[in-house]
Amino acid sequence: MADNGSSRIDTPTNVSLSASDSVSESLEYKTVSVFLVLLVSGMGIVGNIMVVLVVLTTRHMRTPTNCYLVSLAIADLTVLVAAGLPNVSGSLTGTWVFGHAGCLGITYLQYLGINVSSCSITAFTVERYIAICHPMKAQTVCTVSRAKRIIAVVWIFTCVYCMLWFFLVDIQVR
Repeated sequence: MADNGSSRIDTPTNVSLSASDSVSESLEYKTVSVFLVLLVSGMGIVGNIMVVLVVLTTRHMRTPTNCYLVSLAIADLTVLVAAGLPNVSGSLTGTWVFGHAGCLGITYLQYLGINVSSCSITAFTVERYIAICHPMKAQTVCTVSRAKRIIAVVWIFTCVYCMLWFFLVDIQVR
């Protein structure tokens, strides 16, 4: 009976939760991952393109709020393309096919989209705050032309700010 306690110690039961190379190399894993990335990216790309087209083609949809939503949709498109497509090619080939310039460009675009999203949401929130808390002031402050200028500043600032990634990214060939 005393052997029960010691037998538990003698038999190791370590389990690794990380995916092994054989799992990530399997056909099933590649198929499912490519399908899911294409599904999410495809739906996101179509949805964001529809937002941009509806706002740009329908005159009464051109409001300050919708200007910020178009900026957000374009930023989301940037992230979806820059993150989704390289993920698919990496799953299919098992290697990085874009080289050093592709690494820099894709990293730049991913961070550009993420940062523009954050800044657009912040600008949109300030605009909504003014419209709700100061409705009289909002009639002169919250205009489409001002929203376009703010969005242009957001994109220019973020494009410059994200250039730091060109100096911080390095590719290692194995």
